[in-house]
Amino acid sequence: MKYFIVVGEQSADNHAADVVRQLQLLDNDLEIQAWGGDSLKLVGVQLLRHINGYSAMGFWEIFKQAWKFKKLISECYLDILAFKPQVVLLVDFGGFNLRIASLLKRDGIKVIYYIPPKIWAWGAWRAKKLKKYTDQIFVTLPFEVRCFNKLGIHTDYVGNPVADQVQKYLSKVNEVSPYDNSPERAIVVLPGSRNQEIAHVLPIIKELVRLNPGLIFFISKSYVVDSRFFAGLDHLSNVQLFEGCIYDKVRNAQVAITTSGTATLEVALLGVPQVVVYKTSNTTYQIAKLLAKVNFISLVNLIAGKEVVTELVQSKLSVLNLNREVHLLLNSTKEQKKISEGYSEISDRLGNKLASKNVAQKIYALSRS
Repeated sequence: MKYFIVVGEQSADNHAADVVRQLQLLDNDLEIQAWGGDSLKLVGVQLLRHINGYSAMGFWEIFKQAWKFKKLISECYLDILAFKPQVVLLVDFGGFNLRIASLLKRDGIKVIYYIPPKIWAWGAWRAKKLKKYTDQIFVTLPFEVRCFNKLGIHTDYVGNPVADQVQKYLSKVNEVSPYDNSPERAIVVLPGSRNQEIAHVLPIIKELVRLNPGLIFFISKSYVVDSRFFAGLDHLSNVQLFEGCIYDKVRNAQVAITTSGTATLEVALLGVPQVVVYKTSNTTYQIAKLLAKVNFISLVNLIAGKEVVTELVQSKLSVLNLNREVHLLLNSTKEQKKISEGYSEISDRLGNKLASKNVAQKIYALSRS
């Protein structure tokens, strides 16, 4: 069978690769092409375009380059038609993938949306498009089922791929020592994988590093991010830049500074206290603020339904505020205990379903229906 996958950023690329691994166990005669990244390539998927050239941007950034996105959507659609897959798997990347789904509907190609747009947060108008243009929708947050049902859309909670990945990692490191003699006061910084967010967050991180020469900072550097943003950091004695999997560095840190996104949940499931940060262009932020219907931006607080970790967003993200939160997490046992209890609640709500396996089985069944 033929499958085509479209992802728009690194975390979705990782999740899609996990699904492919499960599909390979089910289908001995599969062919897969994709618009994706290195994780999909490593599992044997033929990449037609790498995410480096089209990664997701904010509202204002997309508006300024609308002509570019229109061209990319057309190119992706034509690639799918040329391949003639039985099923197209769309993962996250709402603005782009919803348009792809609408184009494929008229061609009779079956479409599965895994990790659909967060219509419970903003853009409820997208609900009709999701219902009209997709064959199946799989969500990864338990509360999403109720939200989608209210809008008349049937969805399945398949489990959470982040929980799967963290559990798999923990089962391996428990067999050997998970520690690498890291310093006692180490901070891991996960600034994200989008250039426009990195551009606003990293200057503040650099100030924080200089303000705390007694702390060691492990700073994640994504392969899809322009390396120029990290200029100067690699020359600081208390900074270690690293690439690839973040789990070892997170486990060996006492505190995490995490840009809102999947990483906030990964840090929570690894049990490390964190402060969540986010900053983008003022235009993008003001548009998002008008559209958003939620009180939090981090998955940790959204799943818990309350503030488990502090969020420093836009104007609240300053070096003084961030420095205060970091030292609170390092030194306050009361704050550490509150966060730990919140993390336990989140883990219980996610359950122990195997997301990638469930999605692969459903894709395989749909391809033969």
